[in-house]
Amino acid sequence: MNLIAKNWDLIIIDHLESAYACRSSNSPVVYISHNRESTLISQKIPNAPSWIQKILTAWIDHYEKKTVKTVNAVITISSDEANWYRLFNSLVIILPPTFNSTVTPVKPRKDGRLRIGFLGGSKWKPNRDAMELLLLHILPLSQRPIELVIAGSDWSMPLLQSQLQKSIGDDRVALRYMGYIDDINKFWTDVDVFAAPIANGAGVNVKVCEALSNARPVIAYPHAMRGLKGIDQSFVFLASNPIEFAQALDSFDFAAITNNPPHEFTPSYAKSKLSDLLQTIISRF
Repeated sequence: MNLIAKNWDLIIIDHLESAYACRSSNSPVVYISHNRESTLISQKIPNAPSWIQKILTAWIDHYEKKTVKTVNAVITISSDEANWYRLFNSLVIILPPTFNSTVTPVKPRKDGRLRIGFLGGSKWKPNRDAMELLLLHILPLSQRPIELVIAGSDWSMPLLQSQLQKSIGDDRVALRYMGYIDDINKFWTDVDVFAAPIANGAGVNVKVCEALSNARPVIAYPHAMRGLKGIDQSFVFLASNPIEFAQALDSFDFAAITNNPPHEFTPSYAKSKLSDLLQTIISRF
């Protein structure tokens, strides 16, 4: 293969399966990890027998450890997973997902409602669970006028409206469904705060990272913030149950909205971290 035959200055592999292609290369290798793959087996094949899941988990865990030991550096988006990688490799950097786009200014509010953003399609179970939490358990406890702005495919608005009507029974909460949108800026410009009542799923929540990259404050369950440590607390409001989540919505101050995202979620931060990493590899190799 070309990766093995040629003497590259640097090889960057994206995802675990790419490691096989450069197993015999003499060039330095950087492994970009999106998740610890061995933790995702039950999520990727939920209907497989448990014994098959256990075998695959053990095999991938072994291959993952071997890969991390042999590469020159690891880039991970998760501070939690970085601790595991450092057991096998001393050069690990944390680089949250960064979206190279201009921060979208918030449109003025017409009716004073707090506009809560929800991003994701209904086919993914963690999204369905989060939507159910919002409509049936969180929003009924909030006392302020709210507009829930939903972007994502396959949601049934009649069903969502019916659930909301049963749980609240008045017009204090309005729903607006944007469907699947090609231009995500159209979503962010109509959102004051991003809601992430995520209680399950694996890995870093990329939607939370996208909200922070767009300088939108996030109200979230702790699970939604897994792997994201040390973020400016003026952007993140944690709630451990529906009551605390509703209280965070009620106390949210529009003054918390800014056009300046946390430093860790800016392109300049990513460029600086990558530049430092490359210099370190060059000096060692």
